[in-house]
Amino acid sequence: MKPLTEELYKKLTVLGRNVKQQLRQKGFVVPVKNSNGSISFDKFTVIHKSNGFYTILDSHQDPVIDQINLPQTAVILANNLALGKYKDDKLIKNDQYYGYAEFEEQVYKRALMRKGTSLMHFDVSQSKYSTAHEKRELYKKTIMASFEKLTKLI
Repeated sequence: MKPLTEELYKKLTVLGRNVKQQLRQKGFVVPVKNSNGSISFDKFTVIHKSNGFYTILDSHQDPVIDQINLPQTAVILANNLALGKYKDDKLIKNDQYYGYAEFEEQVYKRALMRKGTSLMHFDVSQSKYSTAHEKRELYKKTIMASFEKLTKLI
């Protein structure tokens, strides 16, 4: 492989800067994966905490948005913050509702697995489990639609 000349390096740098600027104009900030596994969107960093939630930190490592359930939600929010947009409260609420529905689904799934429960109790648990599952899927579908819209910008 031939060594890079200074002129070629400058051209590649300008090209990279232009591509990033064009993507930013379309509404997409190019993310960078850090050595610790976090992902940076300019001054904002998405980290996956040991408790399973995602957090968005600012340049001072202070949490901007905490307790995010889905990584897709974290990516959309961090991208928007890097673009200078406000927090999307509707998206944050959908992510919270997703988390609540997922928790309910797990609770009723455990109730279904218990042995020695009455048929009536089983029926009620099955109904509540189905409802929680549908809610979870609905909220996830809403969040994924926003995420897919973002990824189509590329």
